[in-house]
Amino acid sequence: MATAPSGSTDDCKSALNLAPSRSFHRFGLLSCLCCMSAACSGLHGCDDKRPVPFKREAAEPAPSVAADSPPPVVAPPATAAGSSFPDLTREITALGSKLTRAEGSFRAALPLDLDADGQQDLLLLASDAQGRPLLQSAHREQGQWKLDATQLPLSTADDSCNLSSASLAPLSAESVLATLDGQCLPGPQSPWHQQLVISVEASPRVLLALRTRRGTAELPAQLSVALSSEDHDADDHPDVHATLQFTAPPLSAAGPLELWWLNRPSGLAPETGEPEQTLATLADKALKQLTAKPLDALPLAEQALALHRALCREAGGAQLWCDGQAGLACGPSAAAGKAAAVRAIALAKTGQLLPALDALAALDEAALRVDATLRKRARRALGDMPGETDYIWQLGPALHPADSPNVRLPTLAFTDQEHLVLRGAIAQSYELSTHASSPTGASPSVLVVDEAGKLGVTDIVSRCDGDRLTITPIEQVVAGVVTGVGKSSAPVFAADSEAVAACAAAAGKRRDHGLSVLGMTAQGALVARGAALYLVPLTEPAATGSEPRQLSDTEPAPHLLVPGALSAEGNRYALRTSEGVAIVVRGTSPTVSLVRPPASCTGPISDVALSPSGDRVAMICAGHVYVAQRPGSAAPSVPATGDPAVTPAEISPPPTAAAAPPPPVTALAPPEPEHAAEPQPAAEPKVPAPAPSPAPAPPPP
Repeated sequence: MATAPSGSTDDCKSALNLAPSRSFHRFGLLSCLCCMSAACSGLHGCDDKRPVPFKREAAEPAPSVAADSPPPVVAPPATAAGSSFPDLTREITALGSKLTRAEGSFRAALPLDLDADGQQDLLLLASDAQGRPLLQSAHREQGQWKLDATQLPLSTADDSCNLSSASLAPLSAESVLATLDGQCLPGPQSPWHQQLVISVEASPRVLLALRTRRGTAELPAQLSVALSSEDHDADDHPDVHATLQFTAPPLSAAGPLELWWLNRPSGLAPETGEPEQTLATLADKALKQLTAKPLDALPLAEQALALHRALCREAGGAQLWCDGQAGLACGPSAAAGKAAAVRAIALAKTGQLLPALDALAALDEAALRVDATLRKRARRALGDMPGETDYIWQLGPALHPADSPNVRLPTLAFTDQEHLVLRGAIAQSYELSTHASSPTGASPSVLVVDEAGKLGVTDIVSRCDGDRLTITPIEQVVAGVVTGVGKSSAPVFAADSEAVAACAAAAGKRRDHGLSVLGMTAQGALVARGAALYLVPLTEPAATGSEPRQLSDTEPAPHLLVPGALSAEGNRYALRTSEGVAIVVRGTSPTVSLVRPPASCTGPISDVALSPSGDRVAMICAGHVYVAQRPGSAAPSVPATGDPAVTPAEISPPPTAAAAPPPPVTALAPPEPEHAAEPQPAAEPKVPAPAPSPAPAPPPP
């Protein structure tokens, strides 16, 4: 940065107050930069549309506020650094003359020759009767101050925000820095801190507005922004320099990031290159560590992704607001895409199954541009993860999963250790030992219904404040089709307030968090988010006790009203993934294992179910039922002929008898202790190619 002219603070004030001409006045303003600290730390810029973000419209007249006591008269005149005033200040004295307003408050004043007529004017920050900030100016007529009629409303976090303090100081010969602090009640960004670059001209306008959260003792600010001015591109016009510094890990380790806005005839235009260049540096460092030290690569990749979320509008979690919008316009980021791929690979290499699967899914986010080679490498890393290869698979009957509603029960479930119920037009019972199917009185419905049979969970909606369940009256679901408008539950888990605000500013676009509804319990819907379980009541969000609750690792999950992917004791559940079936074991030493499908499973896994003891897992793949036995438990029954590893079975045509009410689910004894398998490189499960199976039965109507 260029060195400011030397001189004391008094020299700065003298140069400003005694300036006889505009050229000398501008030199005085530049001299005042010596009084301002340039110790900053920083980051990037807004859109590349060179915006002038605030229209010069007159604010609506604010309702008058009756004053309980006379407003204070502030006698000291404004100096080069400007003067600040407390709330309810309706009369000030500047350059020996008084200035009053009928309503609202003066909050800051700075004497400047705004119209280049050789006379000092006043640049003012004020607030209306509701405490909302506005920009105004005043000029002298016959030795008296007169307020200009134009009032420029200044953007805040939302309409409920009030101005608590304000200040004005020269930034360059052509601009002034306004600093505003405020409070929003209630507000997603409360309290807030805003810095405005304002033009020095007859009708002042806002050239740039940056806003961050101010921070409190309970919740310190994580981002500080310092603005200064310098001719960065050597065109004899001062540009705006921003230094951004994060104060909380992991971003604090990234150091300061510097951004520039270049002075152009149409306004301030952001210089391209950042934050992409800084993100690329972090992503490249992470990639270099990936092969030899994946544990070292992971924090670097996560640091780059955290920086991308904190700064870029497209990521939906920006902590910096620029010209009234959350985040900088970064576009699809190749650097963040590289970091995301490195993160997925590092998680896979370190054996973190569920986070690695989530990281792989995140590569499809619109805010990322992922290189095809890195994407393949990430998929290969997931495929190389050790899996349970000792499961013995049986090929069961043909069965096609239900396709609606979006949230439903699995189309198959264990009624006991030896029997599956196959849901369809008419439910059938499938016996594992004989491979025989017969009609059953179990309900064929796949709806996730409460104990009273009145409400069902039909969808998961990703909103800015979190993922919510859609709760629909059962009479509004006809043949799996939701015909009415359901209500939303409270968010399954709390979202960060800054992320909520940034998401809302980005038109509410966000990626879901991979929720799976396991089924319904007497206490509400049981929802899995990776290795975490939540109970979500189906009551109104405003009702007492309606907030979702996360279960501790050692707290058994309540029994499902209808069997599904949870064991009878609630200590084990199954999740379908792109790589197979993940078995999550809860307790004091929670574990996650991956059961890889057999070679004949050539398509995606659609439905999974777990036996009451947790020893057997069933799934639907490629239009067939598959059942596997956990290693160390009793071996499954197989017929005397055929392949003992994968055995085809037939299902009889569904009868037309009406379905009876479902029988009670038999609770079996606790499962036998699990025998841990030795970790080994991924290999195809011990499942030879299946013998030719009969043609699959037509799907149920």
